[in-house]
Amino acid sequence: MCSSDLPRDVIERWYKCLASADLEGFAALHADDVVYNIGGRTEISGRWHGKEVMFGTIIPKVFAALDPTALEFARPYRVFAVEGANVAGMMVGGGRTHDGDEYVQNYAHLFTVEDGLIVEVWELFDTELAQARLFGKPLTVAPEPEPGKRFAVGG
Repeated sequence: MCSSDLPRDVIERWYKCLASADLEGFAALHADDVVYNIGGRTEISGRWHGKEVMFGTIIPKVFAALDPTALEFARPYRVFAVEGANVAGMMVGGGRTHDGDEYVQNYAHLFTVEDGLIVEVWELFDTELAQARLFGKPLTVAPEPEPGKRFAVGG
């Protein structure tokens, strides 16, 4: 195994591809039979099988609502833990919708990497915000957390 196939290195490249909008490089990091587990109860939530489904159905649904000139993903990001083939990370990402609404998320990711490719991803985020900004559902806003209680990805 060369160092670029180590699970942490693969996930670092995953985040860097997102940050630079390198969708070709991003797609190449996934096994053809990758499984994405997207948390919550949104139009994209569930267990999705295969790179074709992710890149042909799920990702286009997300990006359909977003202004491609106002996107920033994985800025910042952080890989927290690696145990064997499993990697945990977080990122901030989003931008503006076509309507001009802000869509900025904190994402938590759990990955499994085998033979230098991502074979499974768990993605967790504010599904209420996704429903409102991406899919036009009503938004219920919770109170802001107390100062000092918020988690910072970039620190």
